[in-house]
Amino acid sequence: MADADPDEAELREQALDLFVYAPIGLALEARDLLPKLVQRGRGQVALARVMGRFAAQKGQTEANKVVSAAVDGFRNGLNGTDGSDDTDAATEARRAVKGDDDSLAIEGYDQLAAAQVVKRLPALDPAELKAIAAYEGSHRQRVTILNRAAKLLEDDTGT
Repeated sequence: MADADPDEAELREQALDLFVYAPIGLALEARDLLPKLVQRGRGQVALARVMGRFAAQKGQTEANKVVSAAVDGFRNGLNGTDGSDDTDAATEARRAVKGDDDSLAIEGYDQLAAAQVVKRLPALDPAELKAIAAYEGSHRQRVTILNRAAKLLEDDTGT
């Protein structure tokens, strides 16, 4: 029988190491290794929890800032305190909050999808936009409509 190829012999040795000697060694050392591995795993989980809580708190703080700014801006628009003299628009917006969609400039408003409403917003004047925003904010609260109305109002005032 001819001598085996050196590469084959090395491959056999690696297979023996992996499938025979390593499991035997692990079985003999498991008693000492297992508590260390468990402790290390617990430490990693505790660290991940701390980082997760930190990230959640930071995200909540930032979200609260954004929401507060949006609510303040929305209230300022409803109260007519945006620097312009459009108290009629603010009054119209307050009326829309209490009413139904019949008082809005977009016919059949409640039956329309957000995308359909957003397409119609640029044709409205500031008073009508404020009425739409007030109504939407107190009813379905669709963010796409509220954001687009706010952007159009912002563009109209030049701020």
